[in-house]
Amino acid sequence: MTTPEFREILEDYVSSSRELLDRAEETLLGVESAETTLSGLDLVGLRRLFHTLKGNSSMMGFDAVASAAHVMEDALAATGEGNAAPDEEVVTLLLAAIGKLSQTFRSGEVPEAAPAEWAEALEDLSRLASESGPAEPGIPLRESRAGAPGAPAEDVAGSAVLGARSRSLRVSHASLERLLELSGELHILLAGAAERVRLLAARSPSEEADAASESMELLLRTFGLLEREVFATRLVPVGTVLSRFRRLVRDLALDLGKEVDFVAQGGETTFDKSVVDELGEPLLHLVRNALDHGLEKPADREARGKSRRGTLTIAARQASGLAEVAILDDGAGIDLERVRHRGAEMGIQTADLDESALLALIFLPAFSTRQGVSSLSGRGVGLDVVKASVERLGGSVRVRSVPDRGTEFRLAFPLTLALTNALLVSVDGETYALPVSFLEETVRLEEGDLHRVASHGVISVRDRVIPALDAGSFLGSSRPKAGPRRYASILAGGGRQKALLVDRPLETLTIVVKPLDESFGKPLGIGGATLLGDGRVVMILDAVGLLESHLEELQVAAGREL
Repeated sequence: MTTPEFREILEDYVSSSRELLDRAEETLLGVESAETTLSGLDLVGLRRLFHTLKGNSSMMGFDAVASAAHVMEDALAATGEGNAAPDEEVVTLLLAAIGKLSQTFRSGEVPEAAPAEWAEALEDLSRLASESGPAEPGIPLRESRAGAPGAPAEDVAGSAVLGARSRSLRVSHASLERLLELSGELHILLAGAAERVRLLAARSPSEEADAASESMELLLRTFGLLEREVFATRLVPVGTVLSRFRRLVRDLALDLGKEVDFVAQGGETTFDKSVVDELGEPLLHLVRNALDHGLEKPADREARGKSRRGTLTIAARQASGLAEVAILDDGAGIDLERVRHRGAEMGIQTADLDESALLALIFLPAFSTRQGVSSLSGRGVGLDVVKASVERLGGSVRVRSVPDRGTEFRLAFPLTLALTNALLVSVDGETYALPVSFLEETVRLEEGDLHRVASHGVISVRDRVIPALDAGSFLGSSRPKAGPRRYASILAGGGRQKALLVDRPLETLTIVVKPLDESFGKPLGIGGATLLGDGRVVMILDAVGLLESHLEELQVAAGREL
C-alpha cells in the first residue's frame, strides 16, 4: 500500500516531470515558429531539462522514464556535435517522444516498464544518437542506487529537484477549499457581529459602545486583509493551460494541411483555480473549431490576398472585475447565410434574425454548418459544449465575426468564484443579490420611461432604449406587486444590455457565494445563495441568464404590465 508520505512525494515528482516536459516541448516548438535551428538554441539548457528528469526518475526508481530521458539527452548531445540529421527530423522525433511521456504523466500513473507506445519514438532517437557517435561531455553525472545515471550534483536548470530547497510549499487542493470555506463562514459571522455592535451602539450610546465599534472596525479591516490573502491562494497563472495548445495546434494544422502560427498572450494572468482546472475543455473545442472551420488552407488564403500562414491567438487578461480569455483567428469568418440556412433546416424561423441572434444559433446542440464528417467536426458535439462548460463556472461566452477577417470568441468568468460584490435589491418583499460585475447602473424610473416597442418592454434612459425585464415576473414571484416598479438595475455583458425592474435598491456589500445543491437543479434566474450578517438566506441572481433571457417578449405578449 502506498503510504501518504510517498504519495505526496510521488505527486511532487509527477508535477515537476510534467513541468520539465512542457518546458522542453515549448522550447522545441519555438524552433518551428521562429524558423531557427537547434544550433541557435541553448542546447545545454535544453539537455539539462532532460537531465533533471533523468535524475529525478532515477531517485524515485522509475528506470523506464530515466532511460527515455537519457535517450533524448543523447540525441540532443549528438545534435550539438553537428553530425545529426536535419533539424526538422530532430525536432519531430523529440516532440514525438515528449508527447508519449507527457501523455503518460497526465494520466497520473508512472510506468514501471516502458510502454509499447514509447518504443518507436525512442528507437528512432537511439538510432539518431548512435549514428552521430557518443554523447558529448559537459554535464557531470553520478551513479544512482539503481546503477543508472543519477541526478546532477545541483539543479543547474533551475527546475524543481526532489529534496532541493524551495521557497514554495505544496498544499492540497482540499486543504485550500477547506480554508476558503472557513474564511467564508468567518466572514458571515463577523458581518453579523458588526451589525449587532452597530445596533447596540445606536440604542445605548456610550464610550464603551464607541470603543467596541472601533475595535470591530479594526477587526473587520484586518480580516479583510486575511481574506484577500486566502482568496489569492486560489489564483494561479493561466499560462499552464494556454501553453498546452501550442503542440495541439501544430499537430492538427499538419493533419489539416494548414500553416498556422500560434500565439499565447497573458499567460501570467491569474485566474481562480477552479476556472483554470476546467478551462481546458472549452478552449479545446474552440481551438479545434478555429483550425477546422475558421482558418483556410494556404492556397485559399493566397487566393484571397492573405499570407499563406494563418494566426491563431489565445489571449488572457483581467478586466472590469472579470477574468477573460479570447480565442482569435484571422480566417474566413462565420458565414451567416449558411448559419441562417442551417437554422431553417432545423425548424427555426431565421428570416428576420439579426447578426447577434444568428451567431447565438451556433451554440445550439448538434448545430453544424459542415456538410461532411471529419475527425474534428460534424459529429454533433460542438459549441454547445463550450457554452455549457463556461456557464457551469458562472461565466459567459460571446462571439464576433467579420467576413474574410476572422472570428473572436471571448470567455468571461468571475475573478473569484467564492467572493463577489453585490447590490441587494427588493422585489415583492423579497431580497435578492445582484453581482456588481455585471451592473452598469441603477436608475429611478419616472412616469413615461417605460414603453412598448414591437411587443417588447423597453425603458428610455438618456436617449438609450434598453430591453426591460420585470424581476418579479421573471423569478415567478407569487406576491402581488404593490405598484409599478420604480427602479431599473441596468445589466451589461457579452455585448448585451438589460434593465431589470425592481422595487428599490438596498445596499452594496461583499458576499460569500454558495453554490446551490445539485439536487435542486438550476432554478430559473438563480445563480447561487449567500447568508447575510443577520442570518437571512438570500438568492444570488444569475446575471448571465438575465442578460440572455427573452422573457420580456412573453410578458408583453401575455398582456402583463411591467
